Amino acid sequence: MSEEYEFDEYEDPRAARIRQEKLALVRNELGRIKREDREAYEMLLDVVGATKDPTFTFADALLEGDVSPVVVAEDDICVEKEEEFRSDIPPFARSCRLTDLRECIRNGVLDMAHAARVLHSLRVQQNITDGSYEEFVRYAASYGVKKMCFMGFKEIMTFEEYRDLNTEATQLMADITMAKSALLTRKLLPVTLEPSTLPSTNLTFSVSNCTRPWYLDADKPFLKLDLVAEATSWTAKSRESTVVQTLSLFRYLLRKITDPPEKIKEYAVRLNGRCGRDDKLKNLPGVVERTLLVRAID
Repeated sequence: MSEEYEFDEYEDPRAARIRQEKLALVRNELGRIKREDREAYEMLLDVVGATKDPTFTFADALLEGDVSPVVVAEDDICVEKEEEFRSDIPPFARSCRLTDLRECIRNGVLDMAHAARVLHSLRVQQNITDGSYEEFVRYAASYGVKKMCFMGFKEIMTFEEYRDLNTEATQLMADITMAKSALLTRKLLPVTLEPSTLPSTNLTFSVSNCTRPWYLDADKPFLKLDLVAEATSWTAKSRESTVVQTLSLFRYLLRKITDPPEKIKEYAVRLNGRCGRDDKLKNLPGVVERTLLVRAID
């Protein structure tokens, strides 16, 4: 009985190609069975010899499933061995050391898949503490990591491994990013000086700096006033900033420009389109507003 298969010239080319590929697999399987299990090989001989069809070959026996009990039996033996040595530790959680973490950084690039695998293994083995983990994060943020590479995750084949390692990698990336942000904040944070050591400035806010007289001339209840003369009785505190001194001067003048002084409470300075939330207050007249602002700039 020949093991060769002759193709019909009218056979579909695709079917012929598939048949040829199956025959190649069959030949490899026959060779393996002959080498590893002589009894199974002899059983195949018996199966082929018992057929009445003279064209029935080893290939037919394998392709039609006559040898499947042998394969299944072999698989069953493997399953029994796996159950005998079953462990709760995932196969990808191999034995690791703390020093393996720094080896995940090369040329400023952190291999996130490798680092996640090491971290997960250390956690499974209970060989890592919060302190040692934070030490590695500080090292990675300060000296080691300029870039994080996730290419290794493409090689992960199981959902469980991807889930566990992705969790580790995501947390590690977030911790390193936060550590880098904290370092940058400390570098950029200006040194707060004591009030006694504040540098002096030549810029002073004073009524004497006015270069020309300023008069307020508006309709009632506003008064006609010499604003420069009125402001001479106002005194600024030396330790206040220019902005605070300006606001203080405006408060002082606003109490002086209306008759009676309480009338100023009926007005408001509008910033957004000269409209505000309190409709009961009137807009400060434009001439008054412009006079006060230009005088303050002078």
